[in-house]
Amino acid sequence: MNIVDPVISIRSSEAIVIHDKLMRSDDFTVSSAVIHICTPPSMHLEHVRDALRAGYRYIILEKPMVMSKAEAHELLDLQQTYDAHILVVAVWAYSSVVEHIQKAIIASGCRILGVDVVHNKPRLTRSLQREGEHVFDVELPHQLSLAMLLLGESLSVVEAGTRSLHVGDEVRPSMKSGYIVLESNNSQAVCLTSDLTSPIRERRFSVRLSSDAVYHGYLPVSSDDSYSQFEVHDACGRRSDLRPLEDDPLTNCLKAYYRYFSACAKGETPPLPPGSSIQFNQRIVDLLEQARIEAASERQFSKSLTDGRYEDGGKKAS
Repeated sequence: MNIVDPVISIRSSEAIVIHDKLMRSDDFTVSSAVIHICTPPSMHLEHVRDALRAGYRYIILEKPMVMSKAEAHELLDLQQTYDAHILVVAVWAYSSVVEHIQKAIIASGCRILGVDVVHNKPRLTRSLQREGEHVFDVELPHQLSLAMLLLGESLSVVEAGTRSLHVGDEVRPSMKSGYIVLESNNSQAVCLTSDLTSPIRERRFSVRLSSDAVYHGYLPVSSDDSYSQFEVHDACGRRSDLRPLEDDPLTNCLKAYYRYFSACAKGETPPLPPGSSIQFNQRIVDLLEQARIEAASERQFSKSLTDGRYEDGGKKAS
């Protein structure tokens, strides 16, 4: 764990100190030190316990926050027992293109018919270095969070599948690619896909409207470029708009979280930042757990992508 003193104002790597052991929160000069837990999700609950016992009450957790519904309930109990403030990273809730599309949907007066979210990236080295990972725990938690921000929490798993990674004699089960198909209570379809061996890195989502128009959001793929892009296809499939939007969602997310912690430390009761609460992320953990059970065999994946129902990484075939 990296511990960063929140009162540091110097923008230099020399101001960041890495400790081999977790320091107690009262070793810092302020009482509102924040700990950011970036370890593998299977270790999150253990490290939250360690942080709470060391006196920390402001914690930021990477997604997925934990691995199961049982752990999610235990995490909520820990937050209540220690009167702590635990926030889960919700990067896309702070993306300019997500906000822009949400406003465009409201302005259109149209109903959302479906959402597709694609997140592909080459991740071969890290996948081969680790054991026991699952593709559903890498990018799909963020994709599911985005779908819930757009459609609400009333989603249920319809279908899911994975493919295993094969490199030479090395095999990592369920670590090449995966998909999850969901449906809302209003029959809105959601398809999430991720390929961790893709030679092309992309983060994009599409929102299909009752007018037959489609809004596309292209999210920043790395820290190299702080812009997203917004694209509109009209009912005839013609592009009617394409514009870049300045976008730095991770920075905006962390700023919002630190403002929240600062207000709490002053005795205020600010609203929880969007997508950050344990309760919101409990639903994500629940759906991912269901999807892992559903994705029982690789045959299911290949069948779903070849029987004409889903094409091009989750776009509905006409």
